[in-house]
Amino acid sequence: MTSPDATPASVHVLGTVYGVTPEGVRVDVPSASQRRLLGLLAIHAPRQLRTEWLAEVLGVTTGALRTTVSRLRTTIGPATLRTTSTGYSLEGDQYEAMIKVLHLEGLPTGQRVHVSGPTEGGYLISVLWDSKEQSEAFMQNTLVPALPVAGGFTGPPEERAAHVAHHETA
Repeated sequence: MTSPDATPASVHVLGTVYGVTPEGVRVDVPSASQRRLLGLLAIHAPRQLRTEWLAEVLGVTTGALRTTVSRLRTTIGPATLRTTSTGYSLEGDQYEAMIKVLHLEGLPTGQRVHVSGPTEGGYLISVLWDSKEQSEAFMQNTLVPALPVAGGFTGPPEERAAHVAHHETA
């Protein structure tokens, strides 16, 4: 059990799923079903996910999902896990949480710029790499292996590549 003061500011989804408070304190999630739910909500945040879809993806009944949500809310705090008439979502900036997990030591080797912002239906992420090989290595060795753990995706995000013809820095 954690106190309401232990509400996570971010969620780590690679390896064991857990929260981290704004003060940097780890918030462990006690059960596999709660970790799976938290990871799924984190990678889709701030979007609301429909109850039926979550139950199907997690392989549980809607009743079992409600029980898992209730138990997870006790662990991470009631303000973090939002319930609506049709589903659930995480409050806070979970995209930043994903970046903290994927960029543990800052930007990956060869990544020069990473900018992103919410769009209808997801996030637009623009990344500038030193080489195509470094980009492919990150996708293959870091991002793609994390996707099944993080939320049941079966492949990488849609990707569009372009050669940078002109680049200036201040």
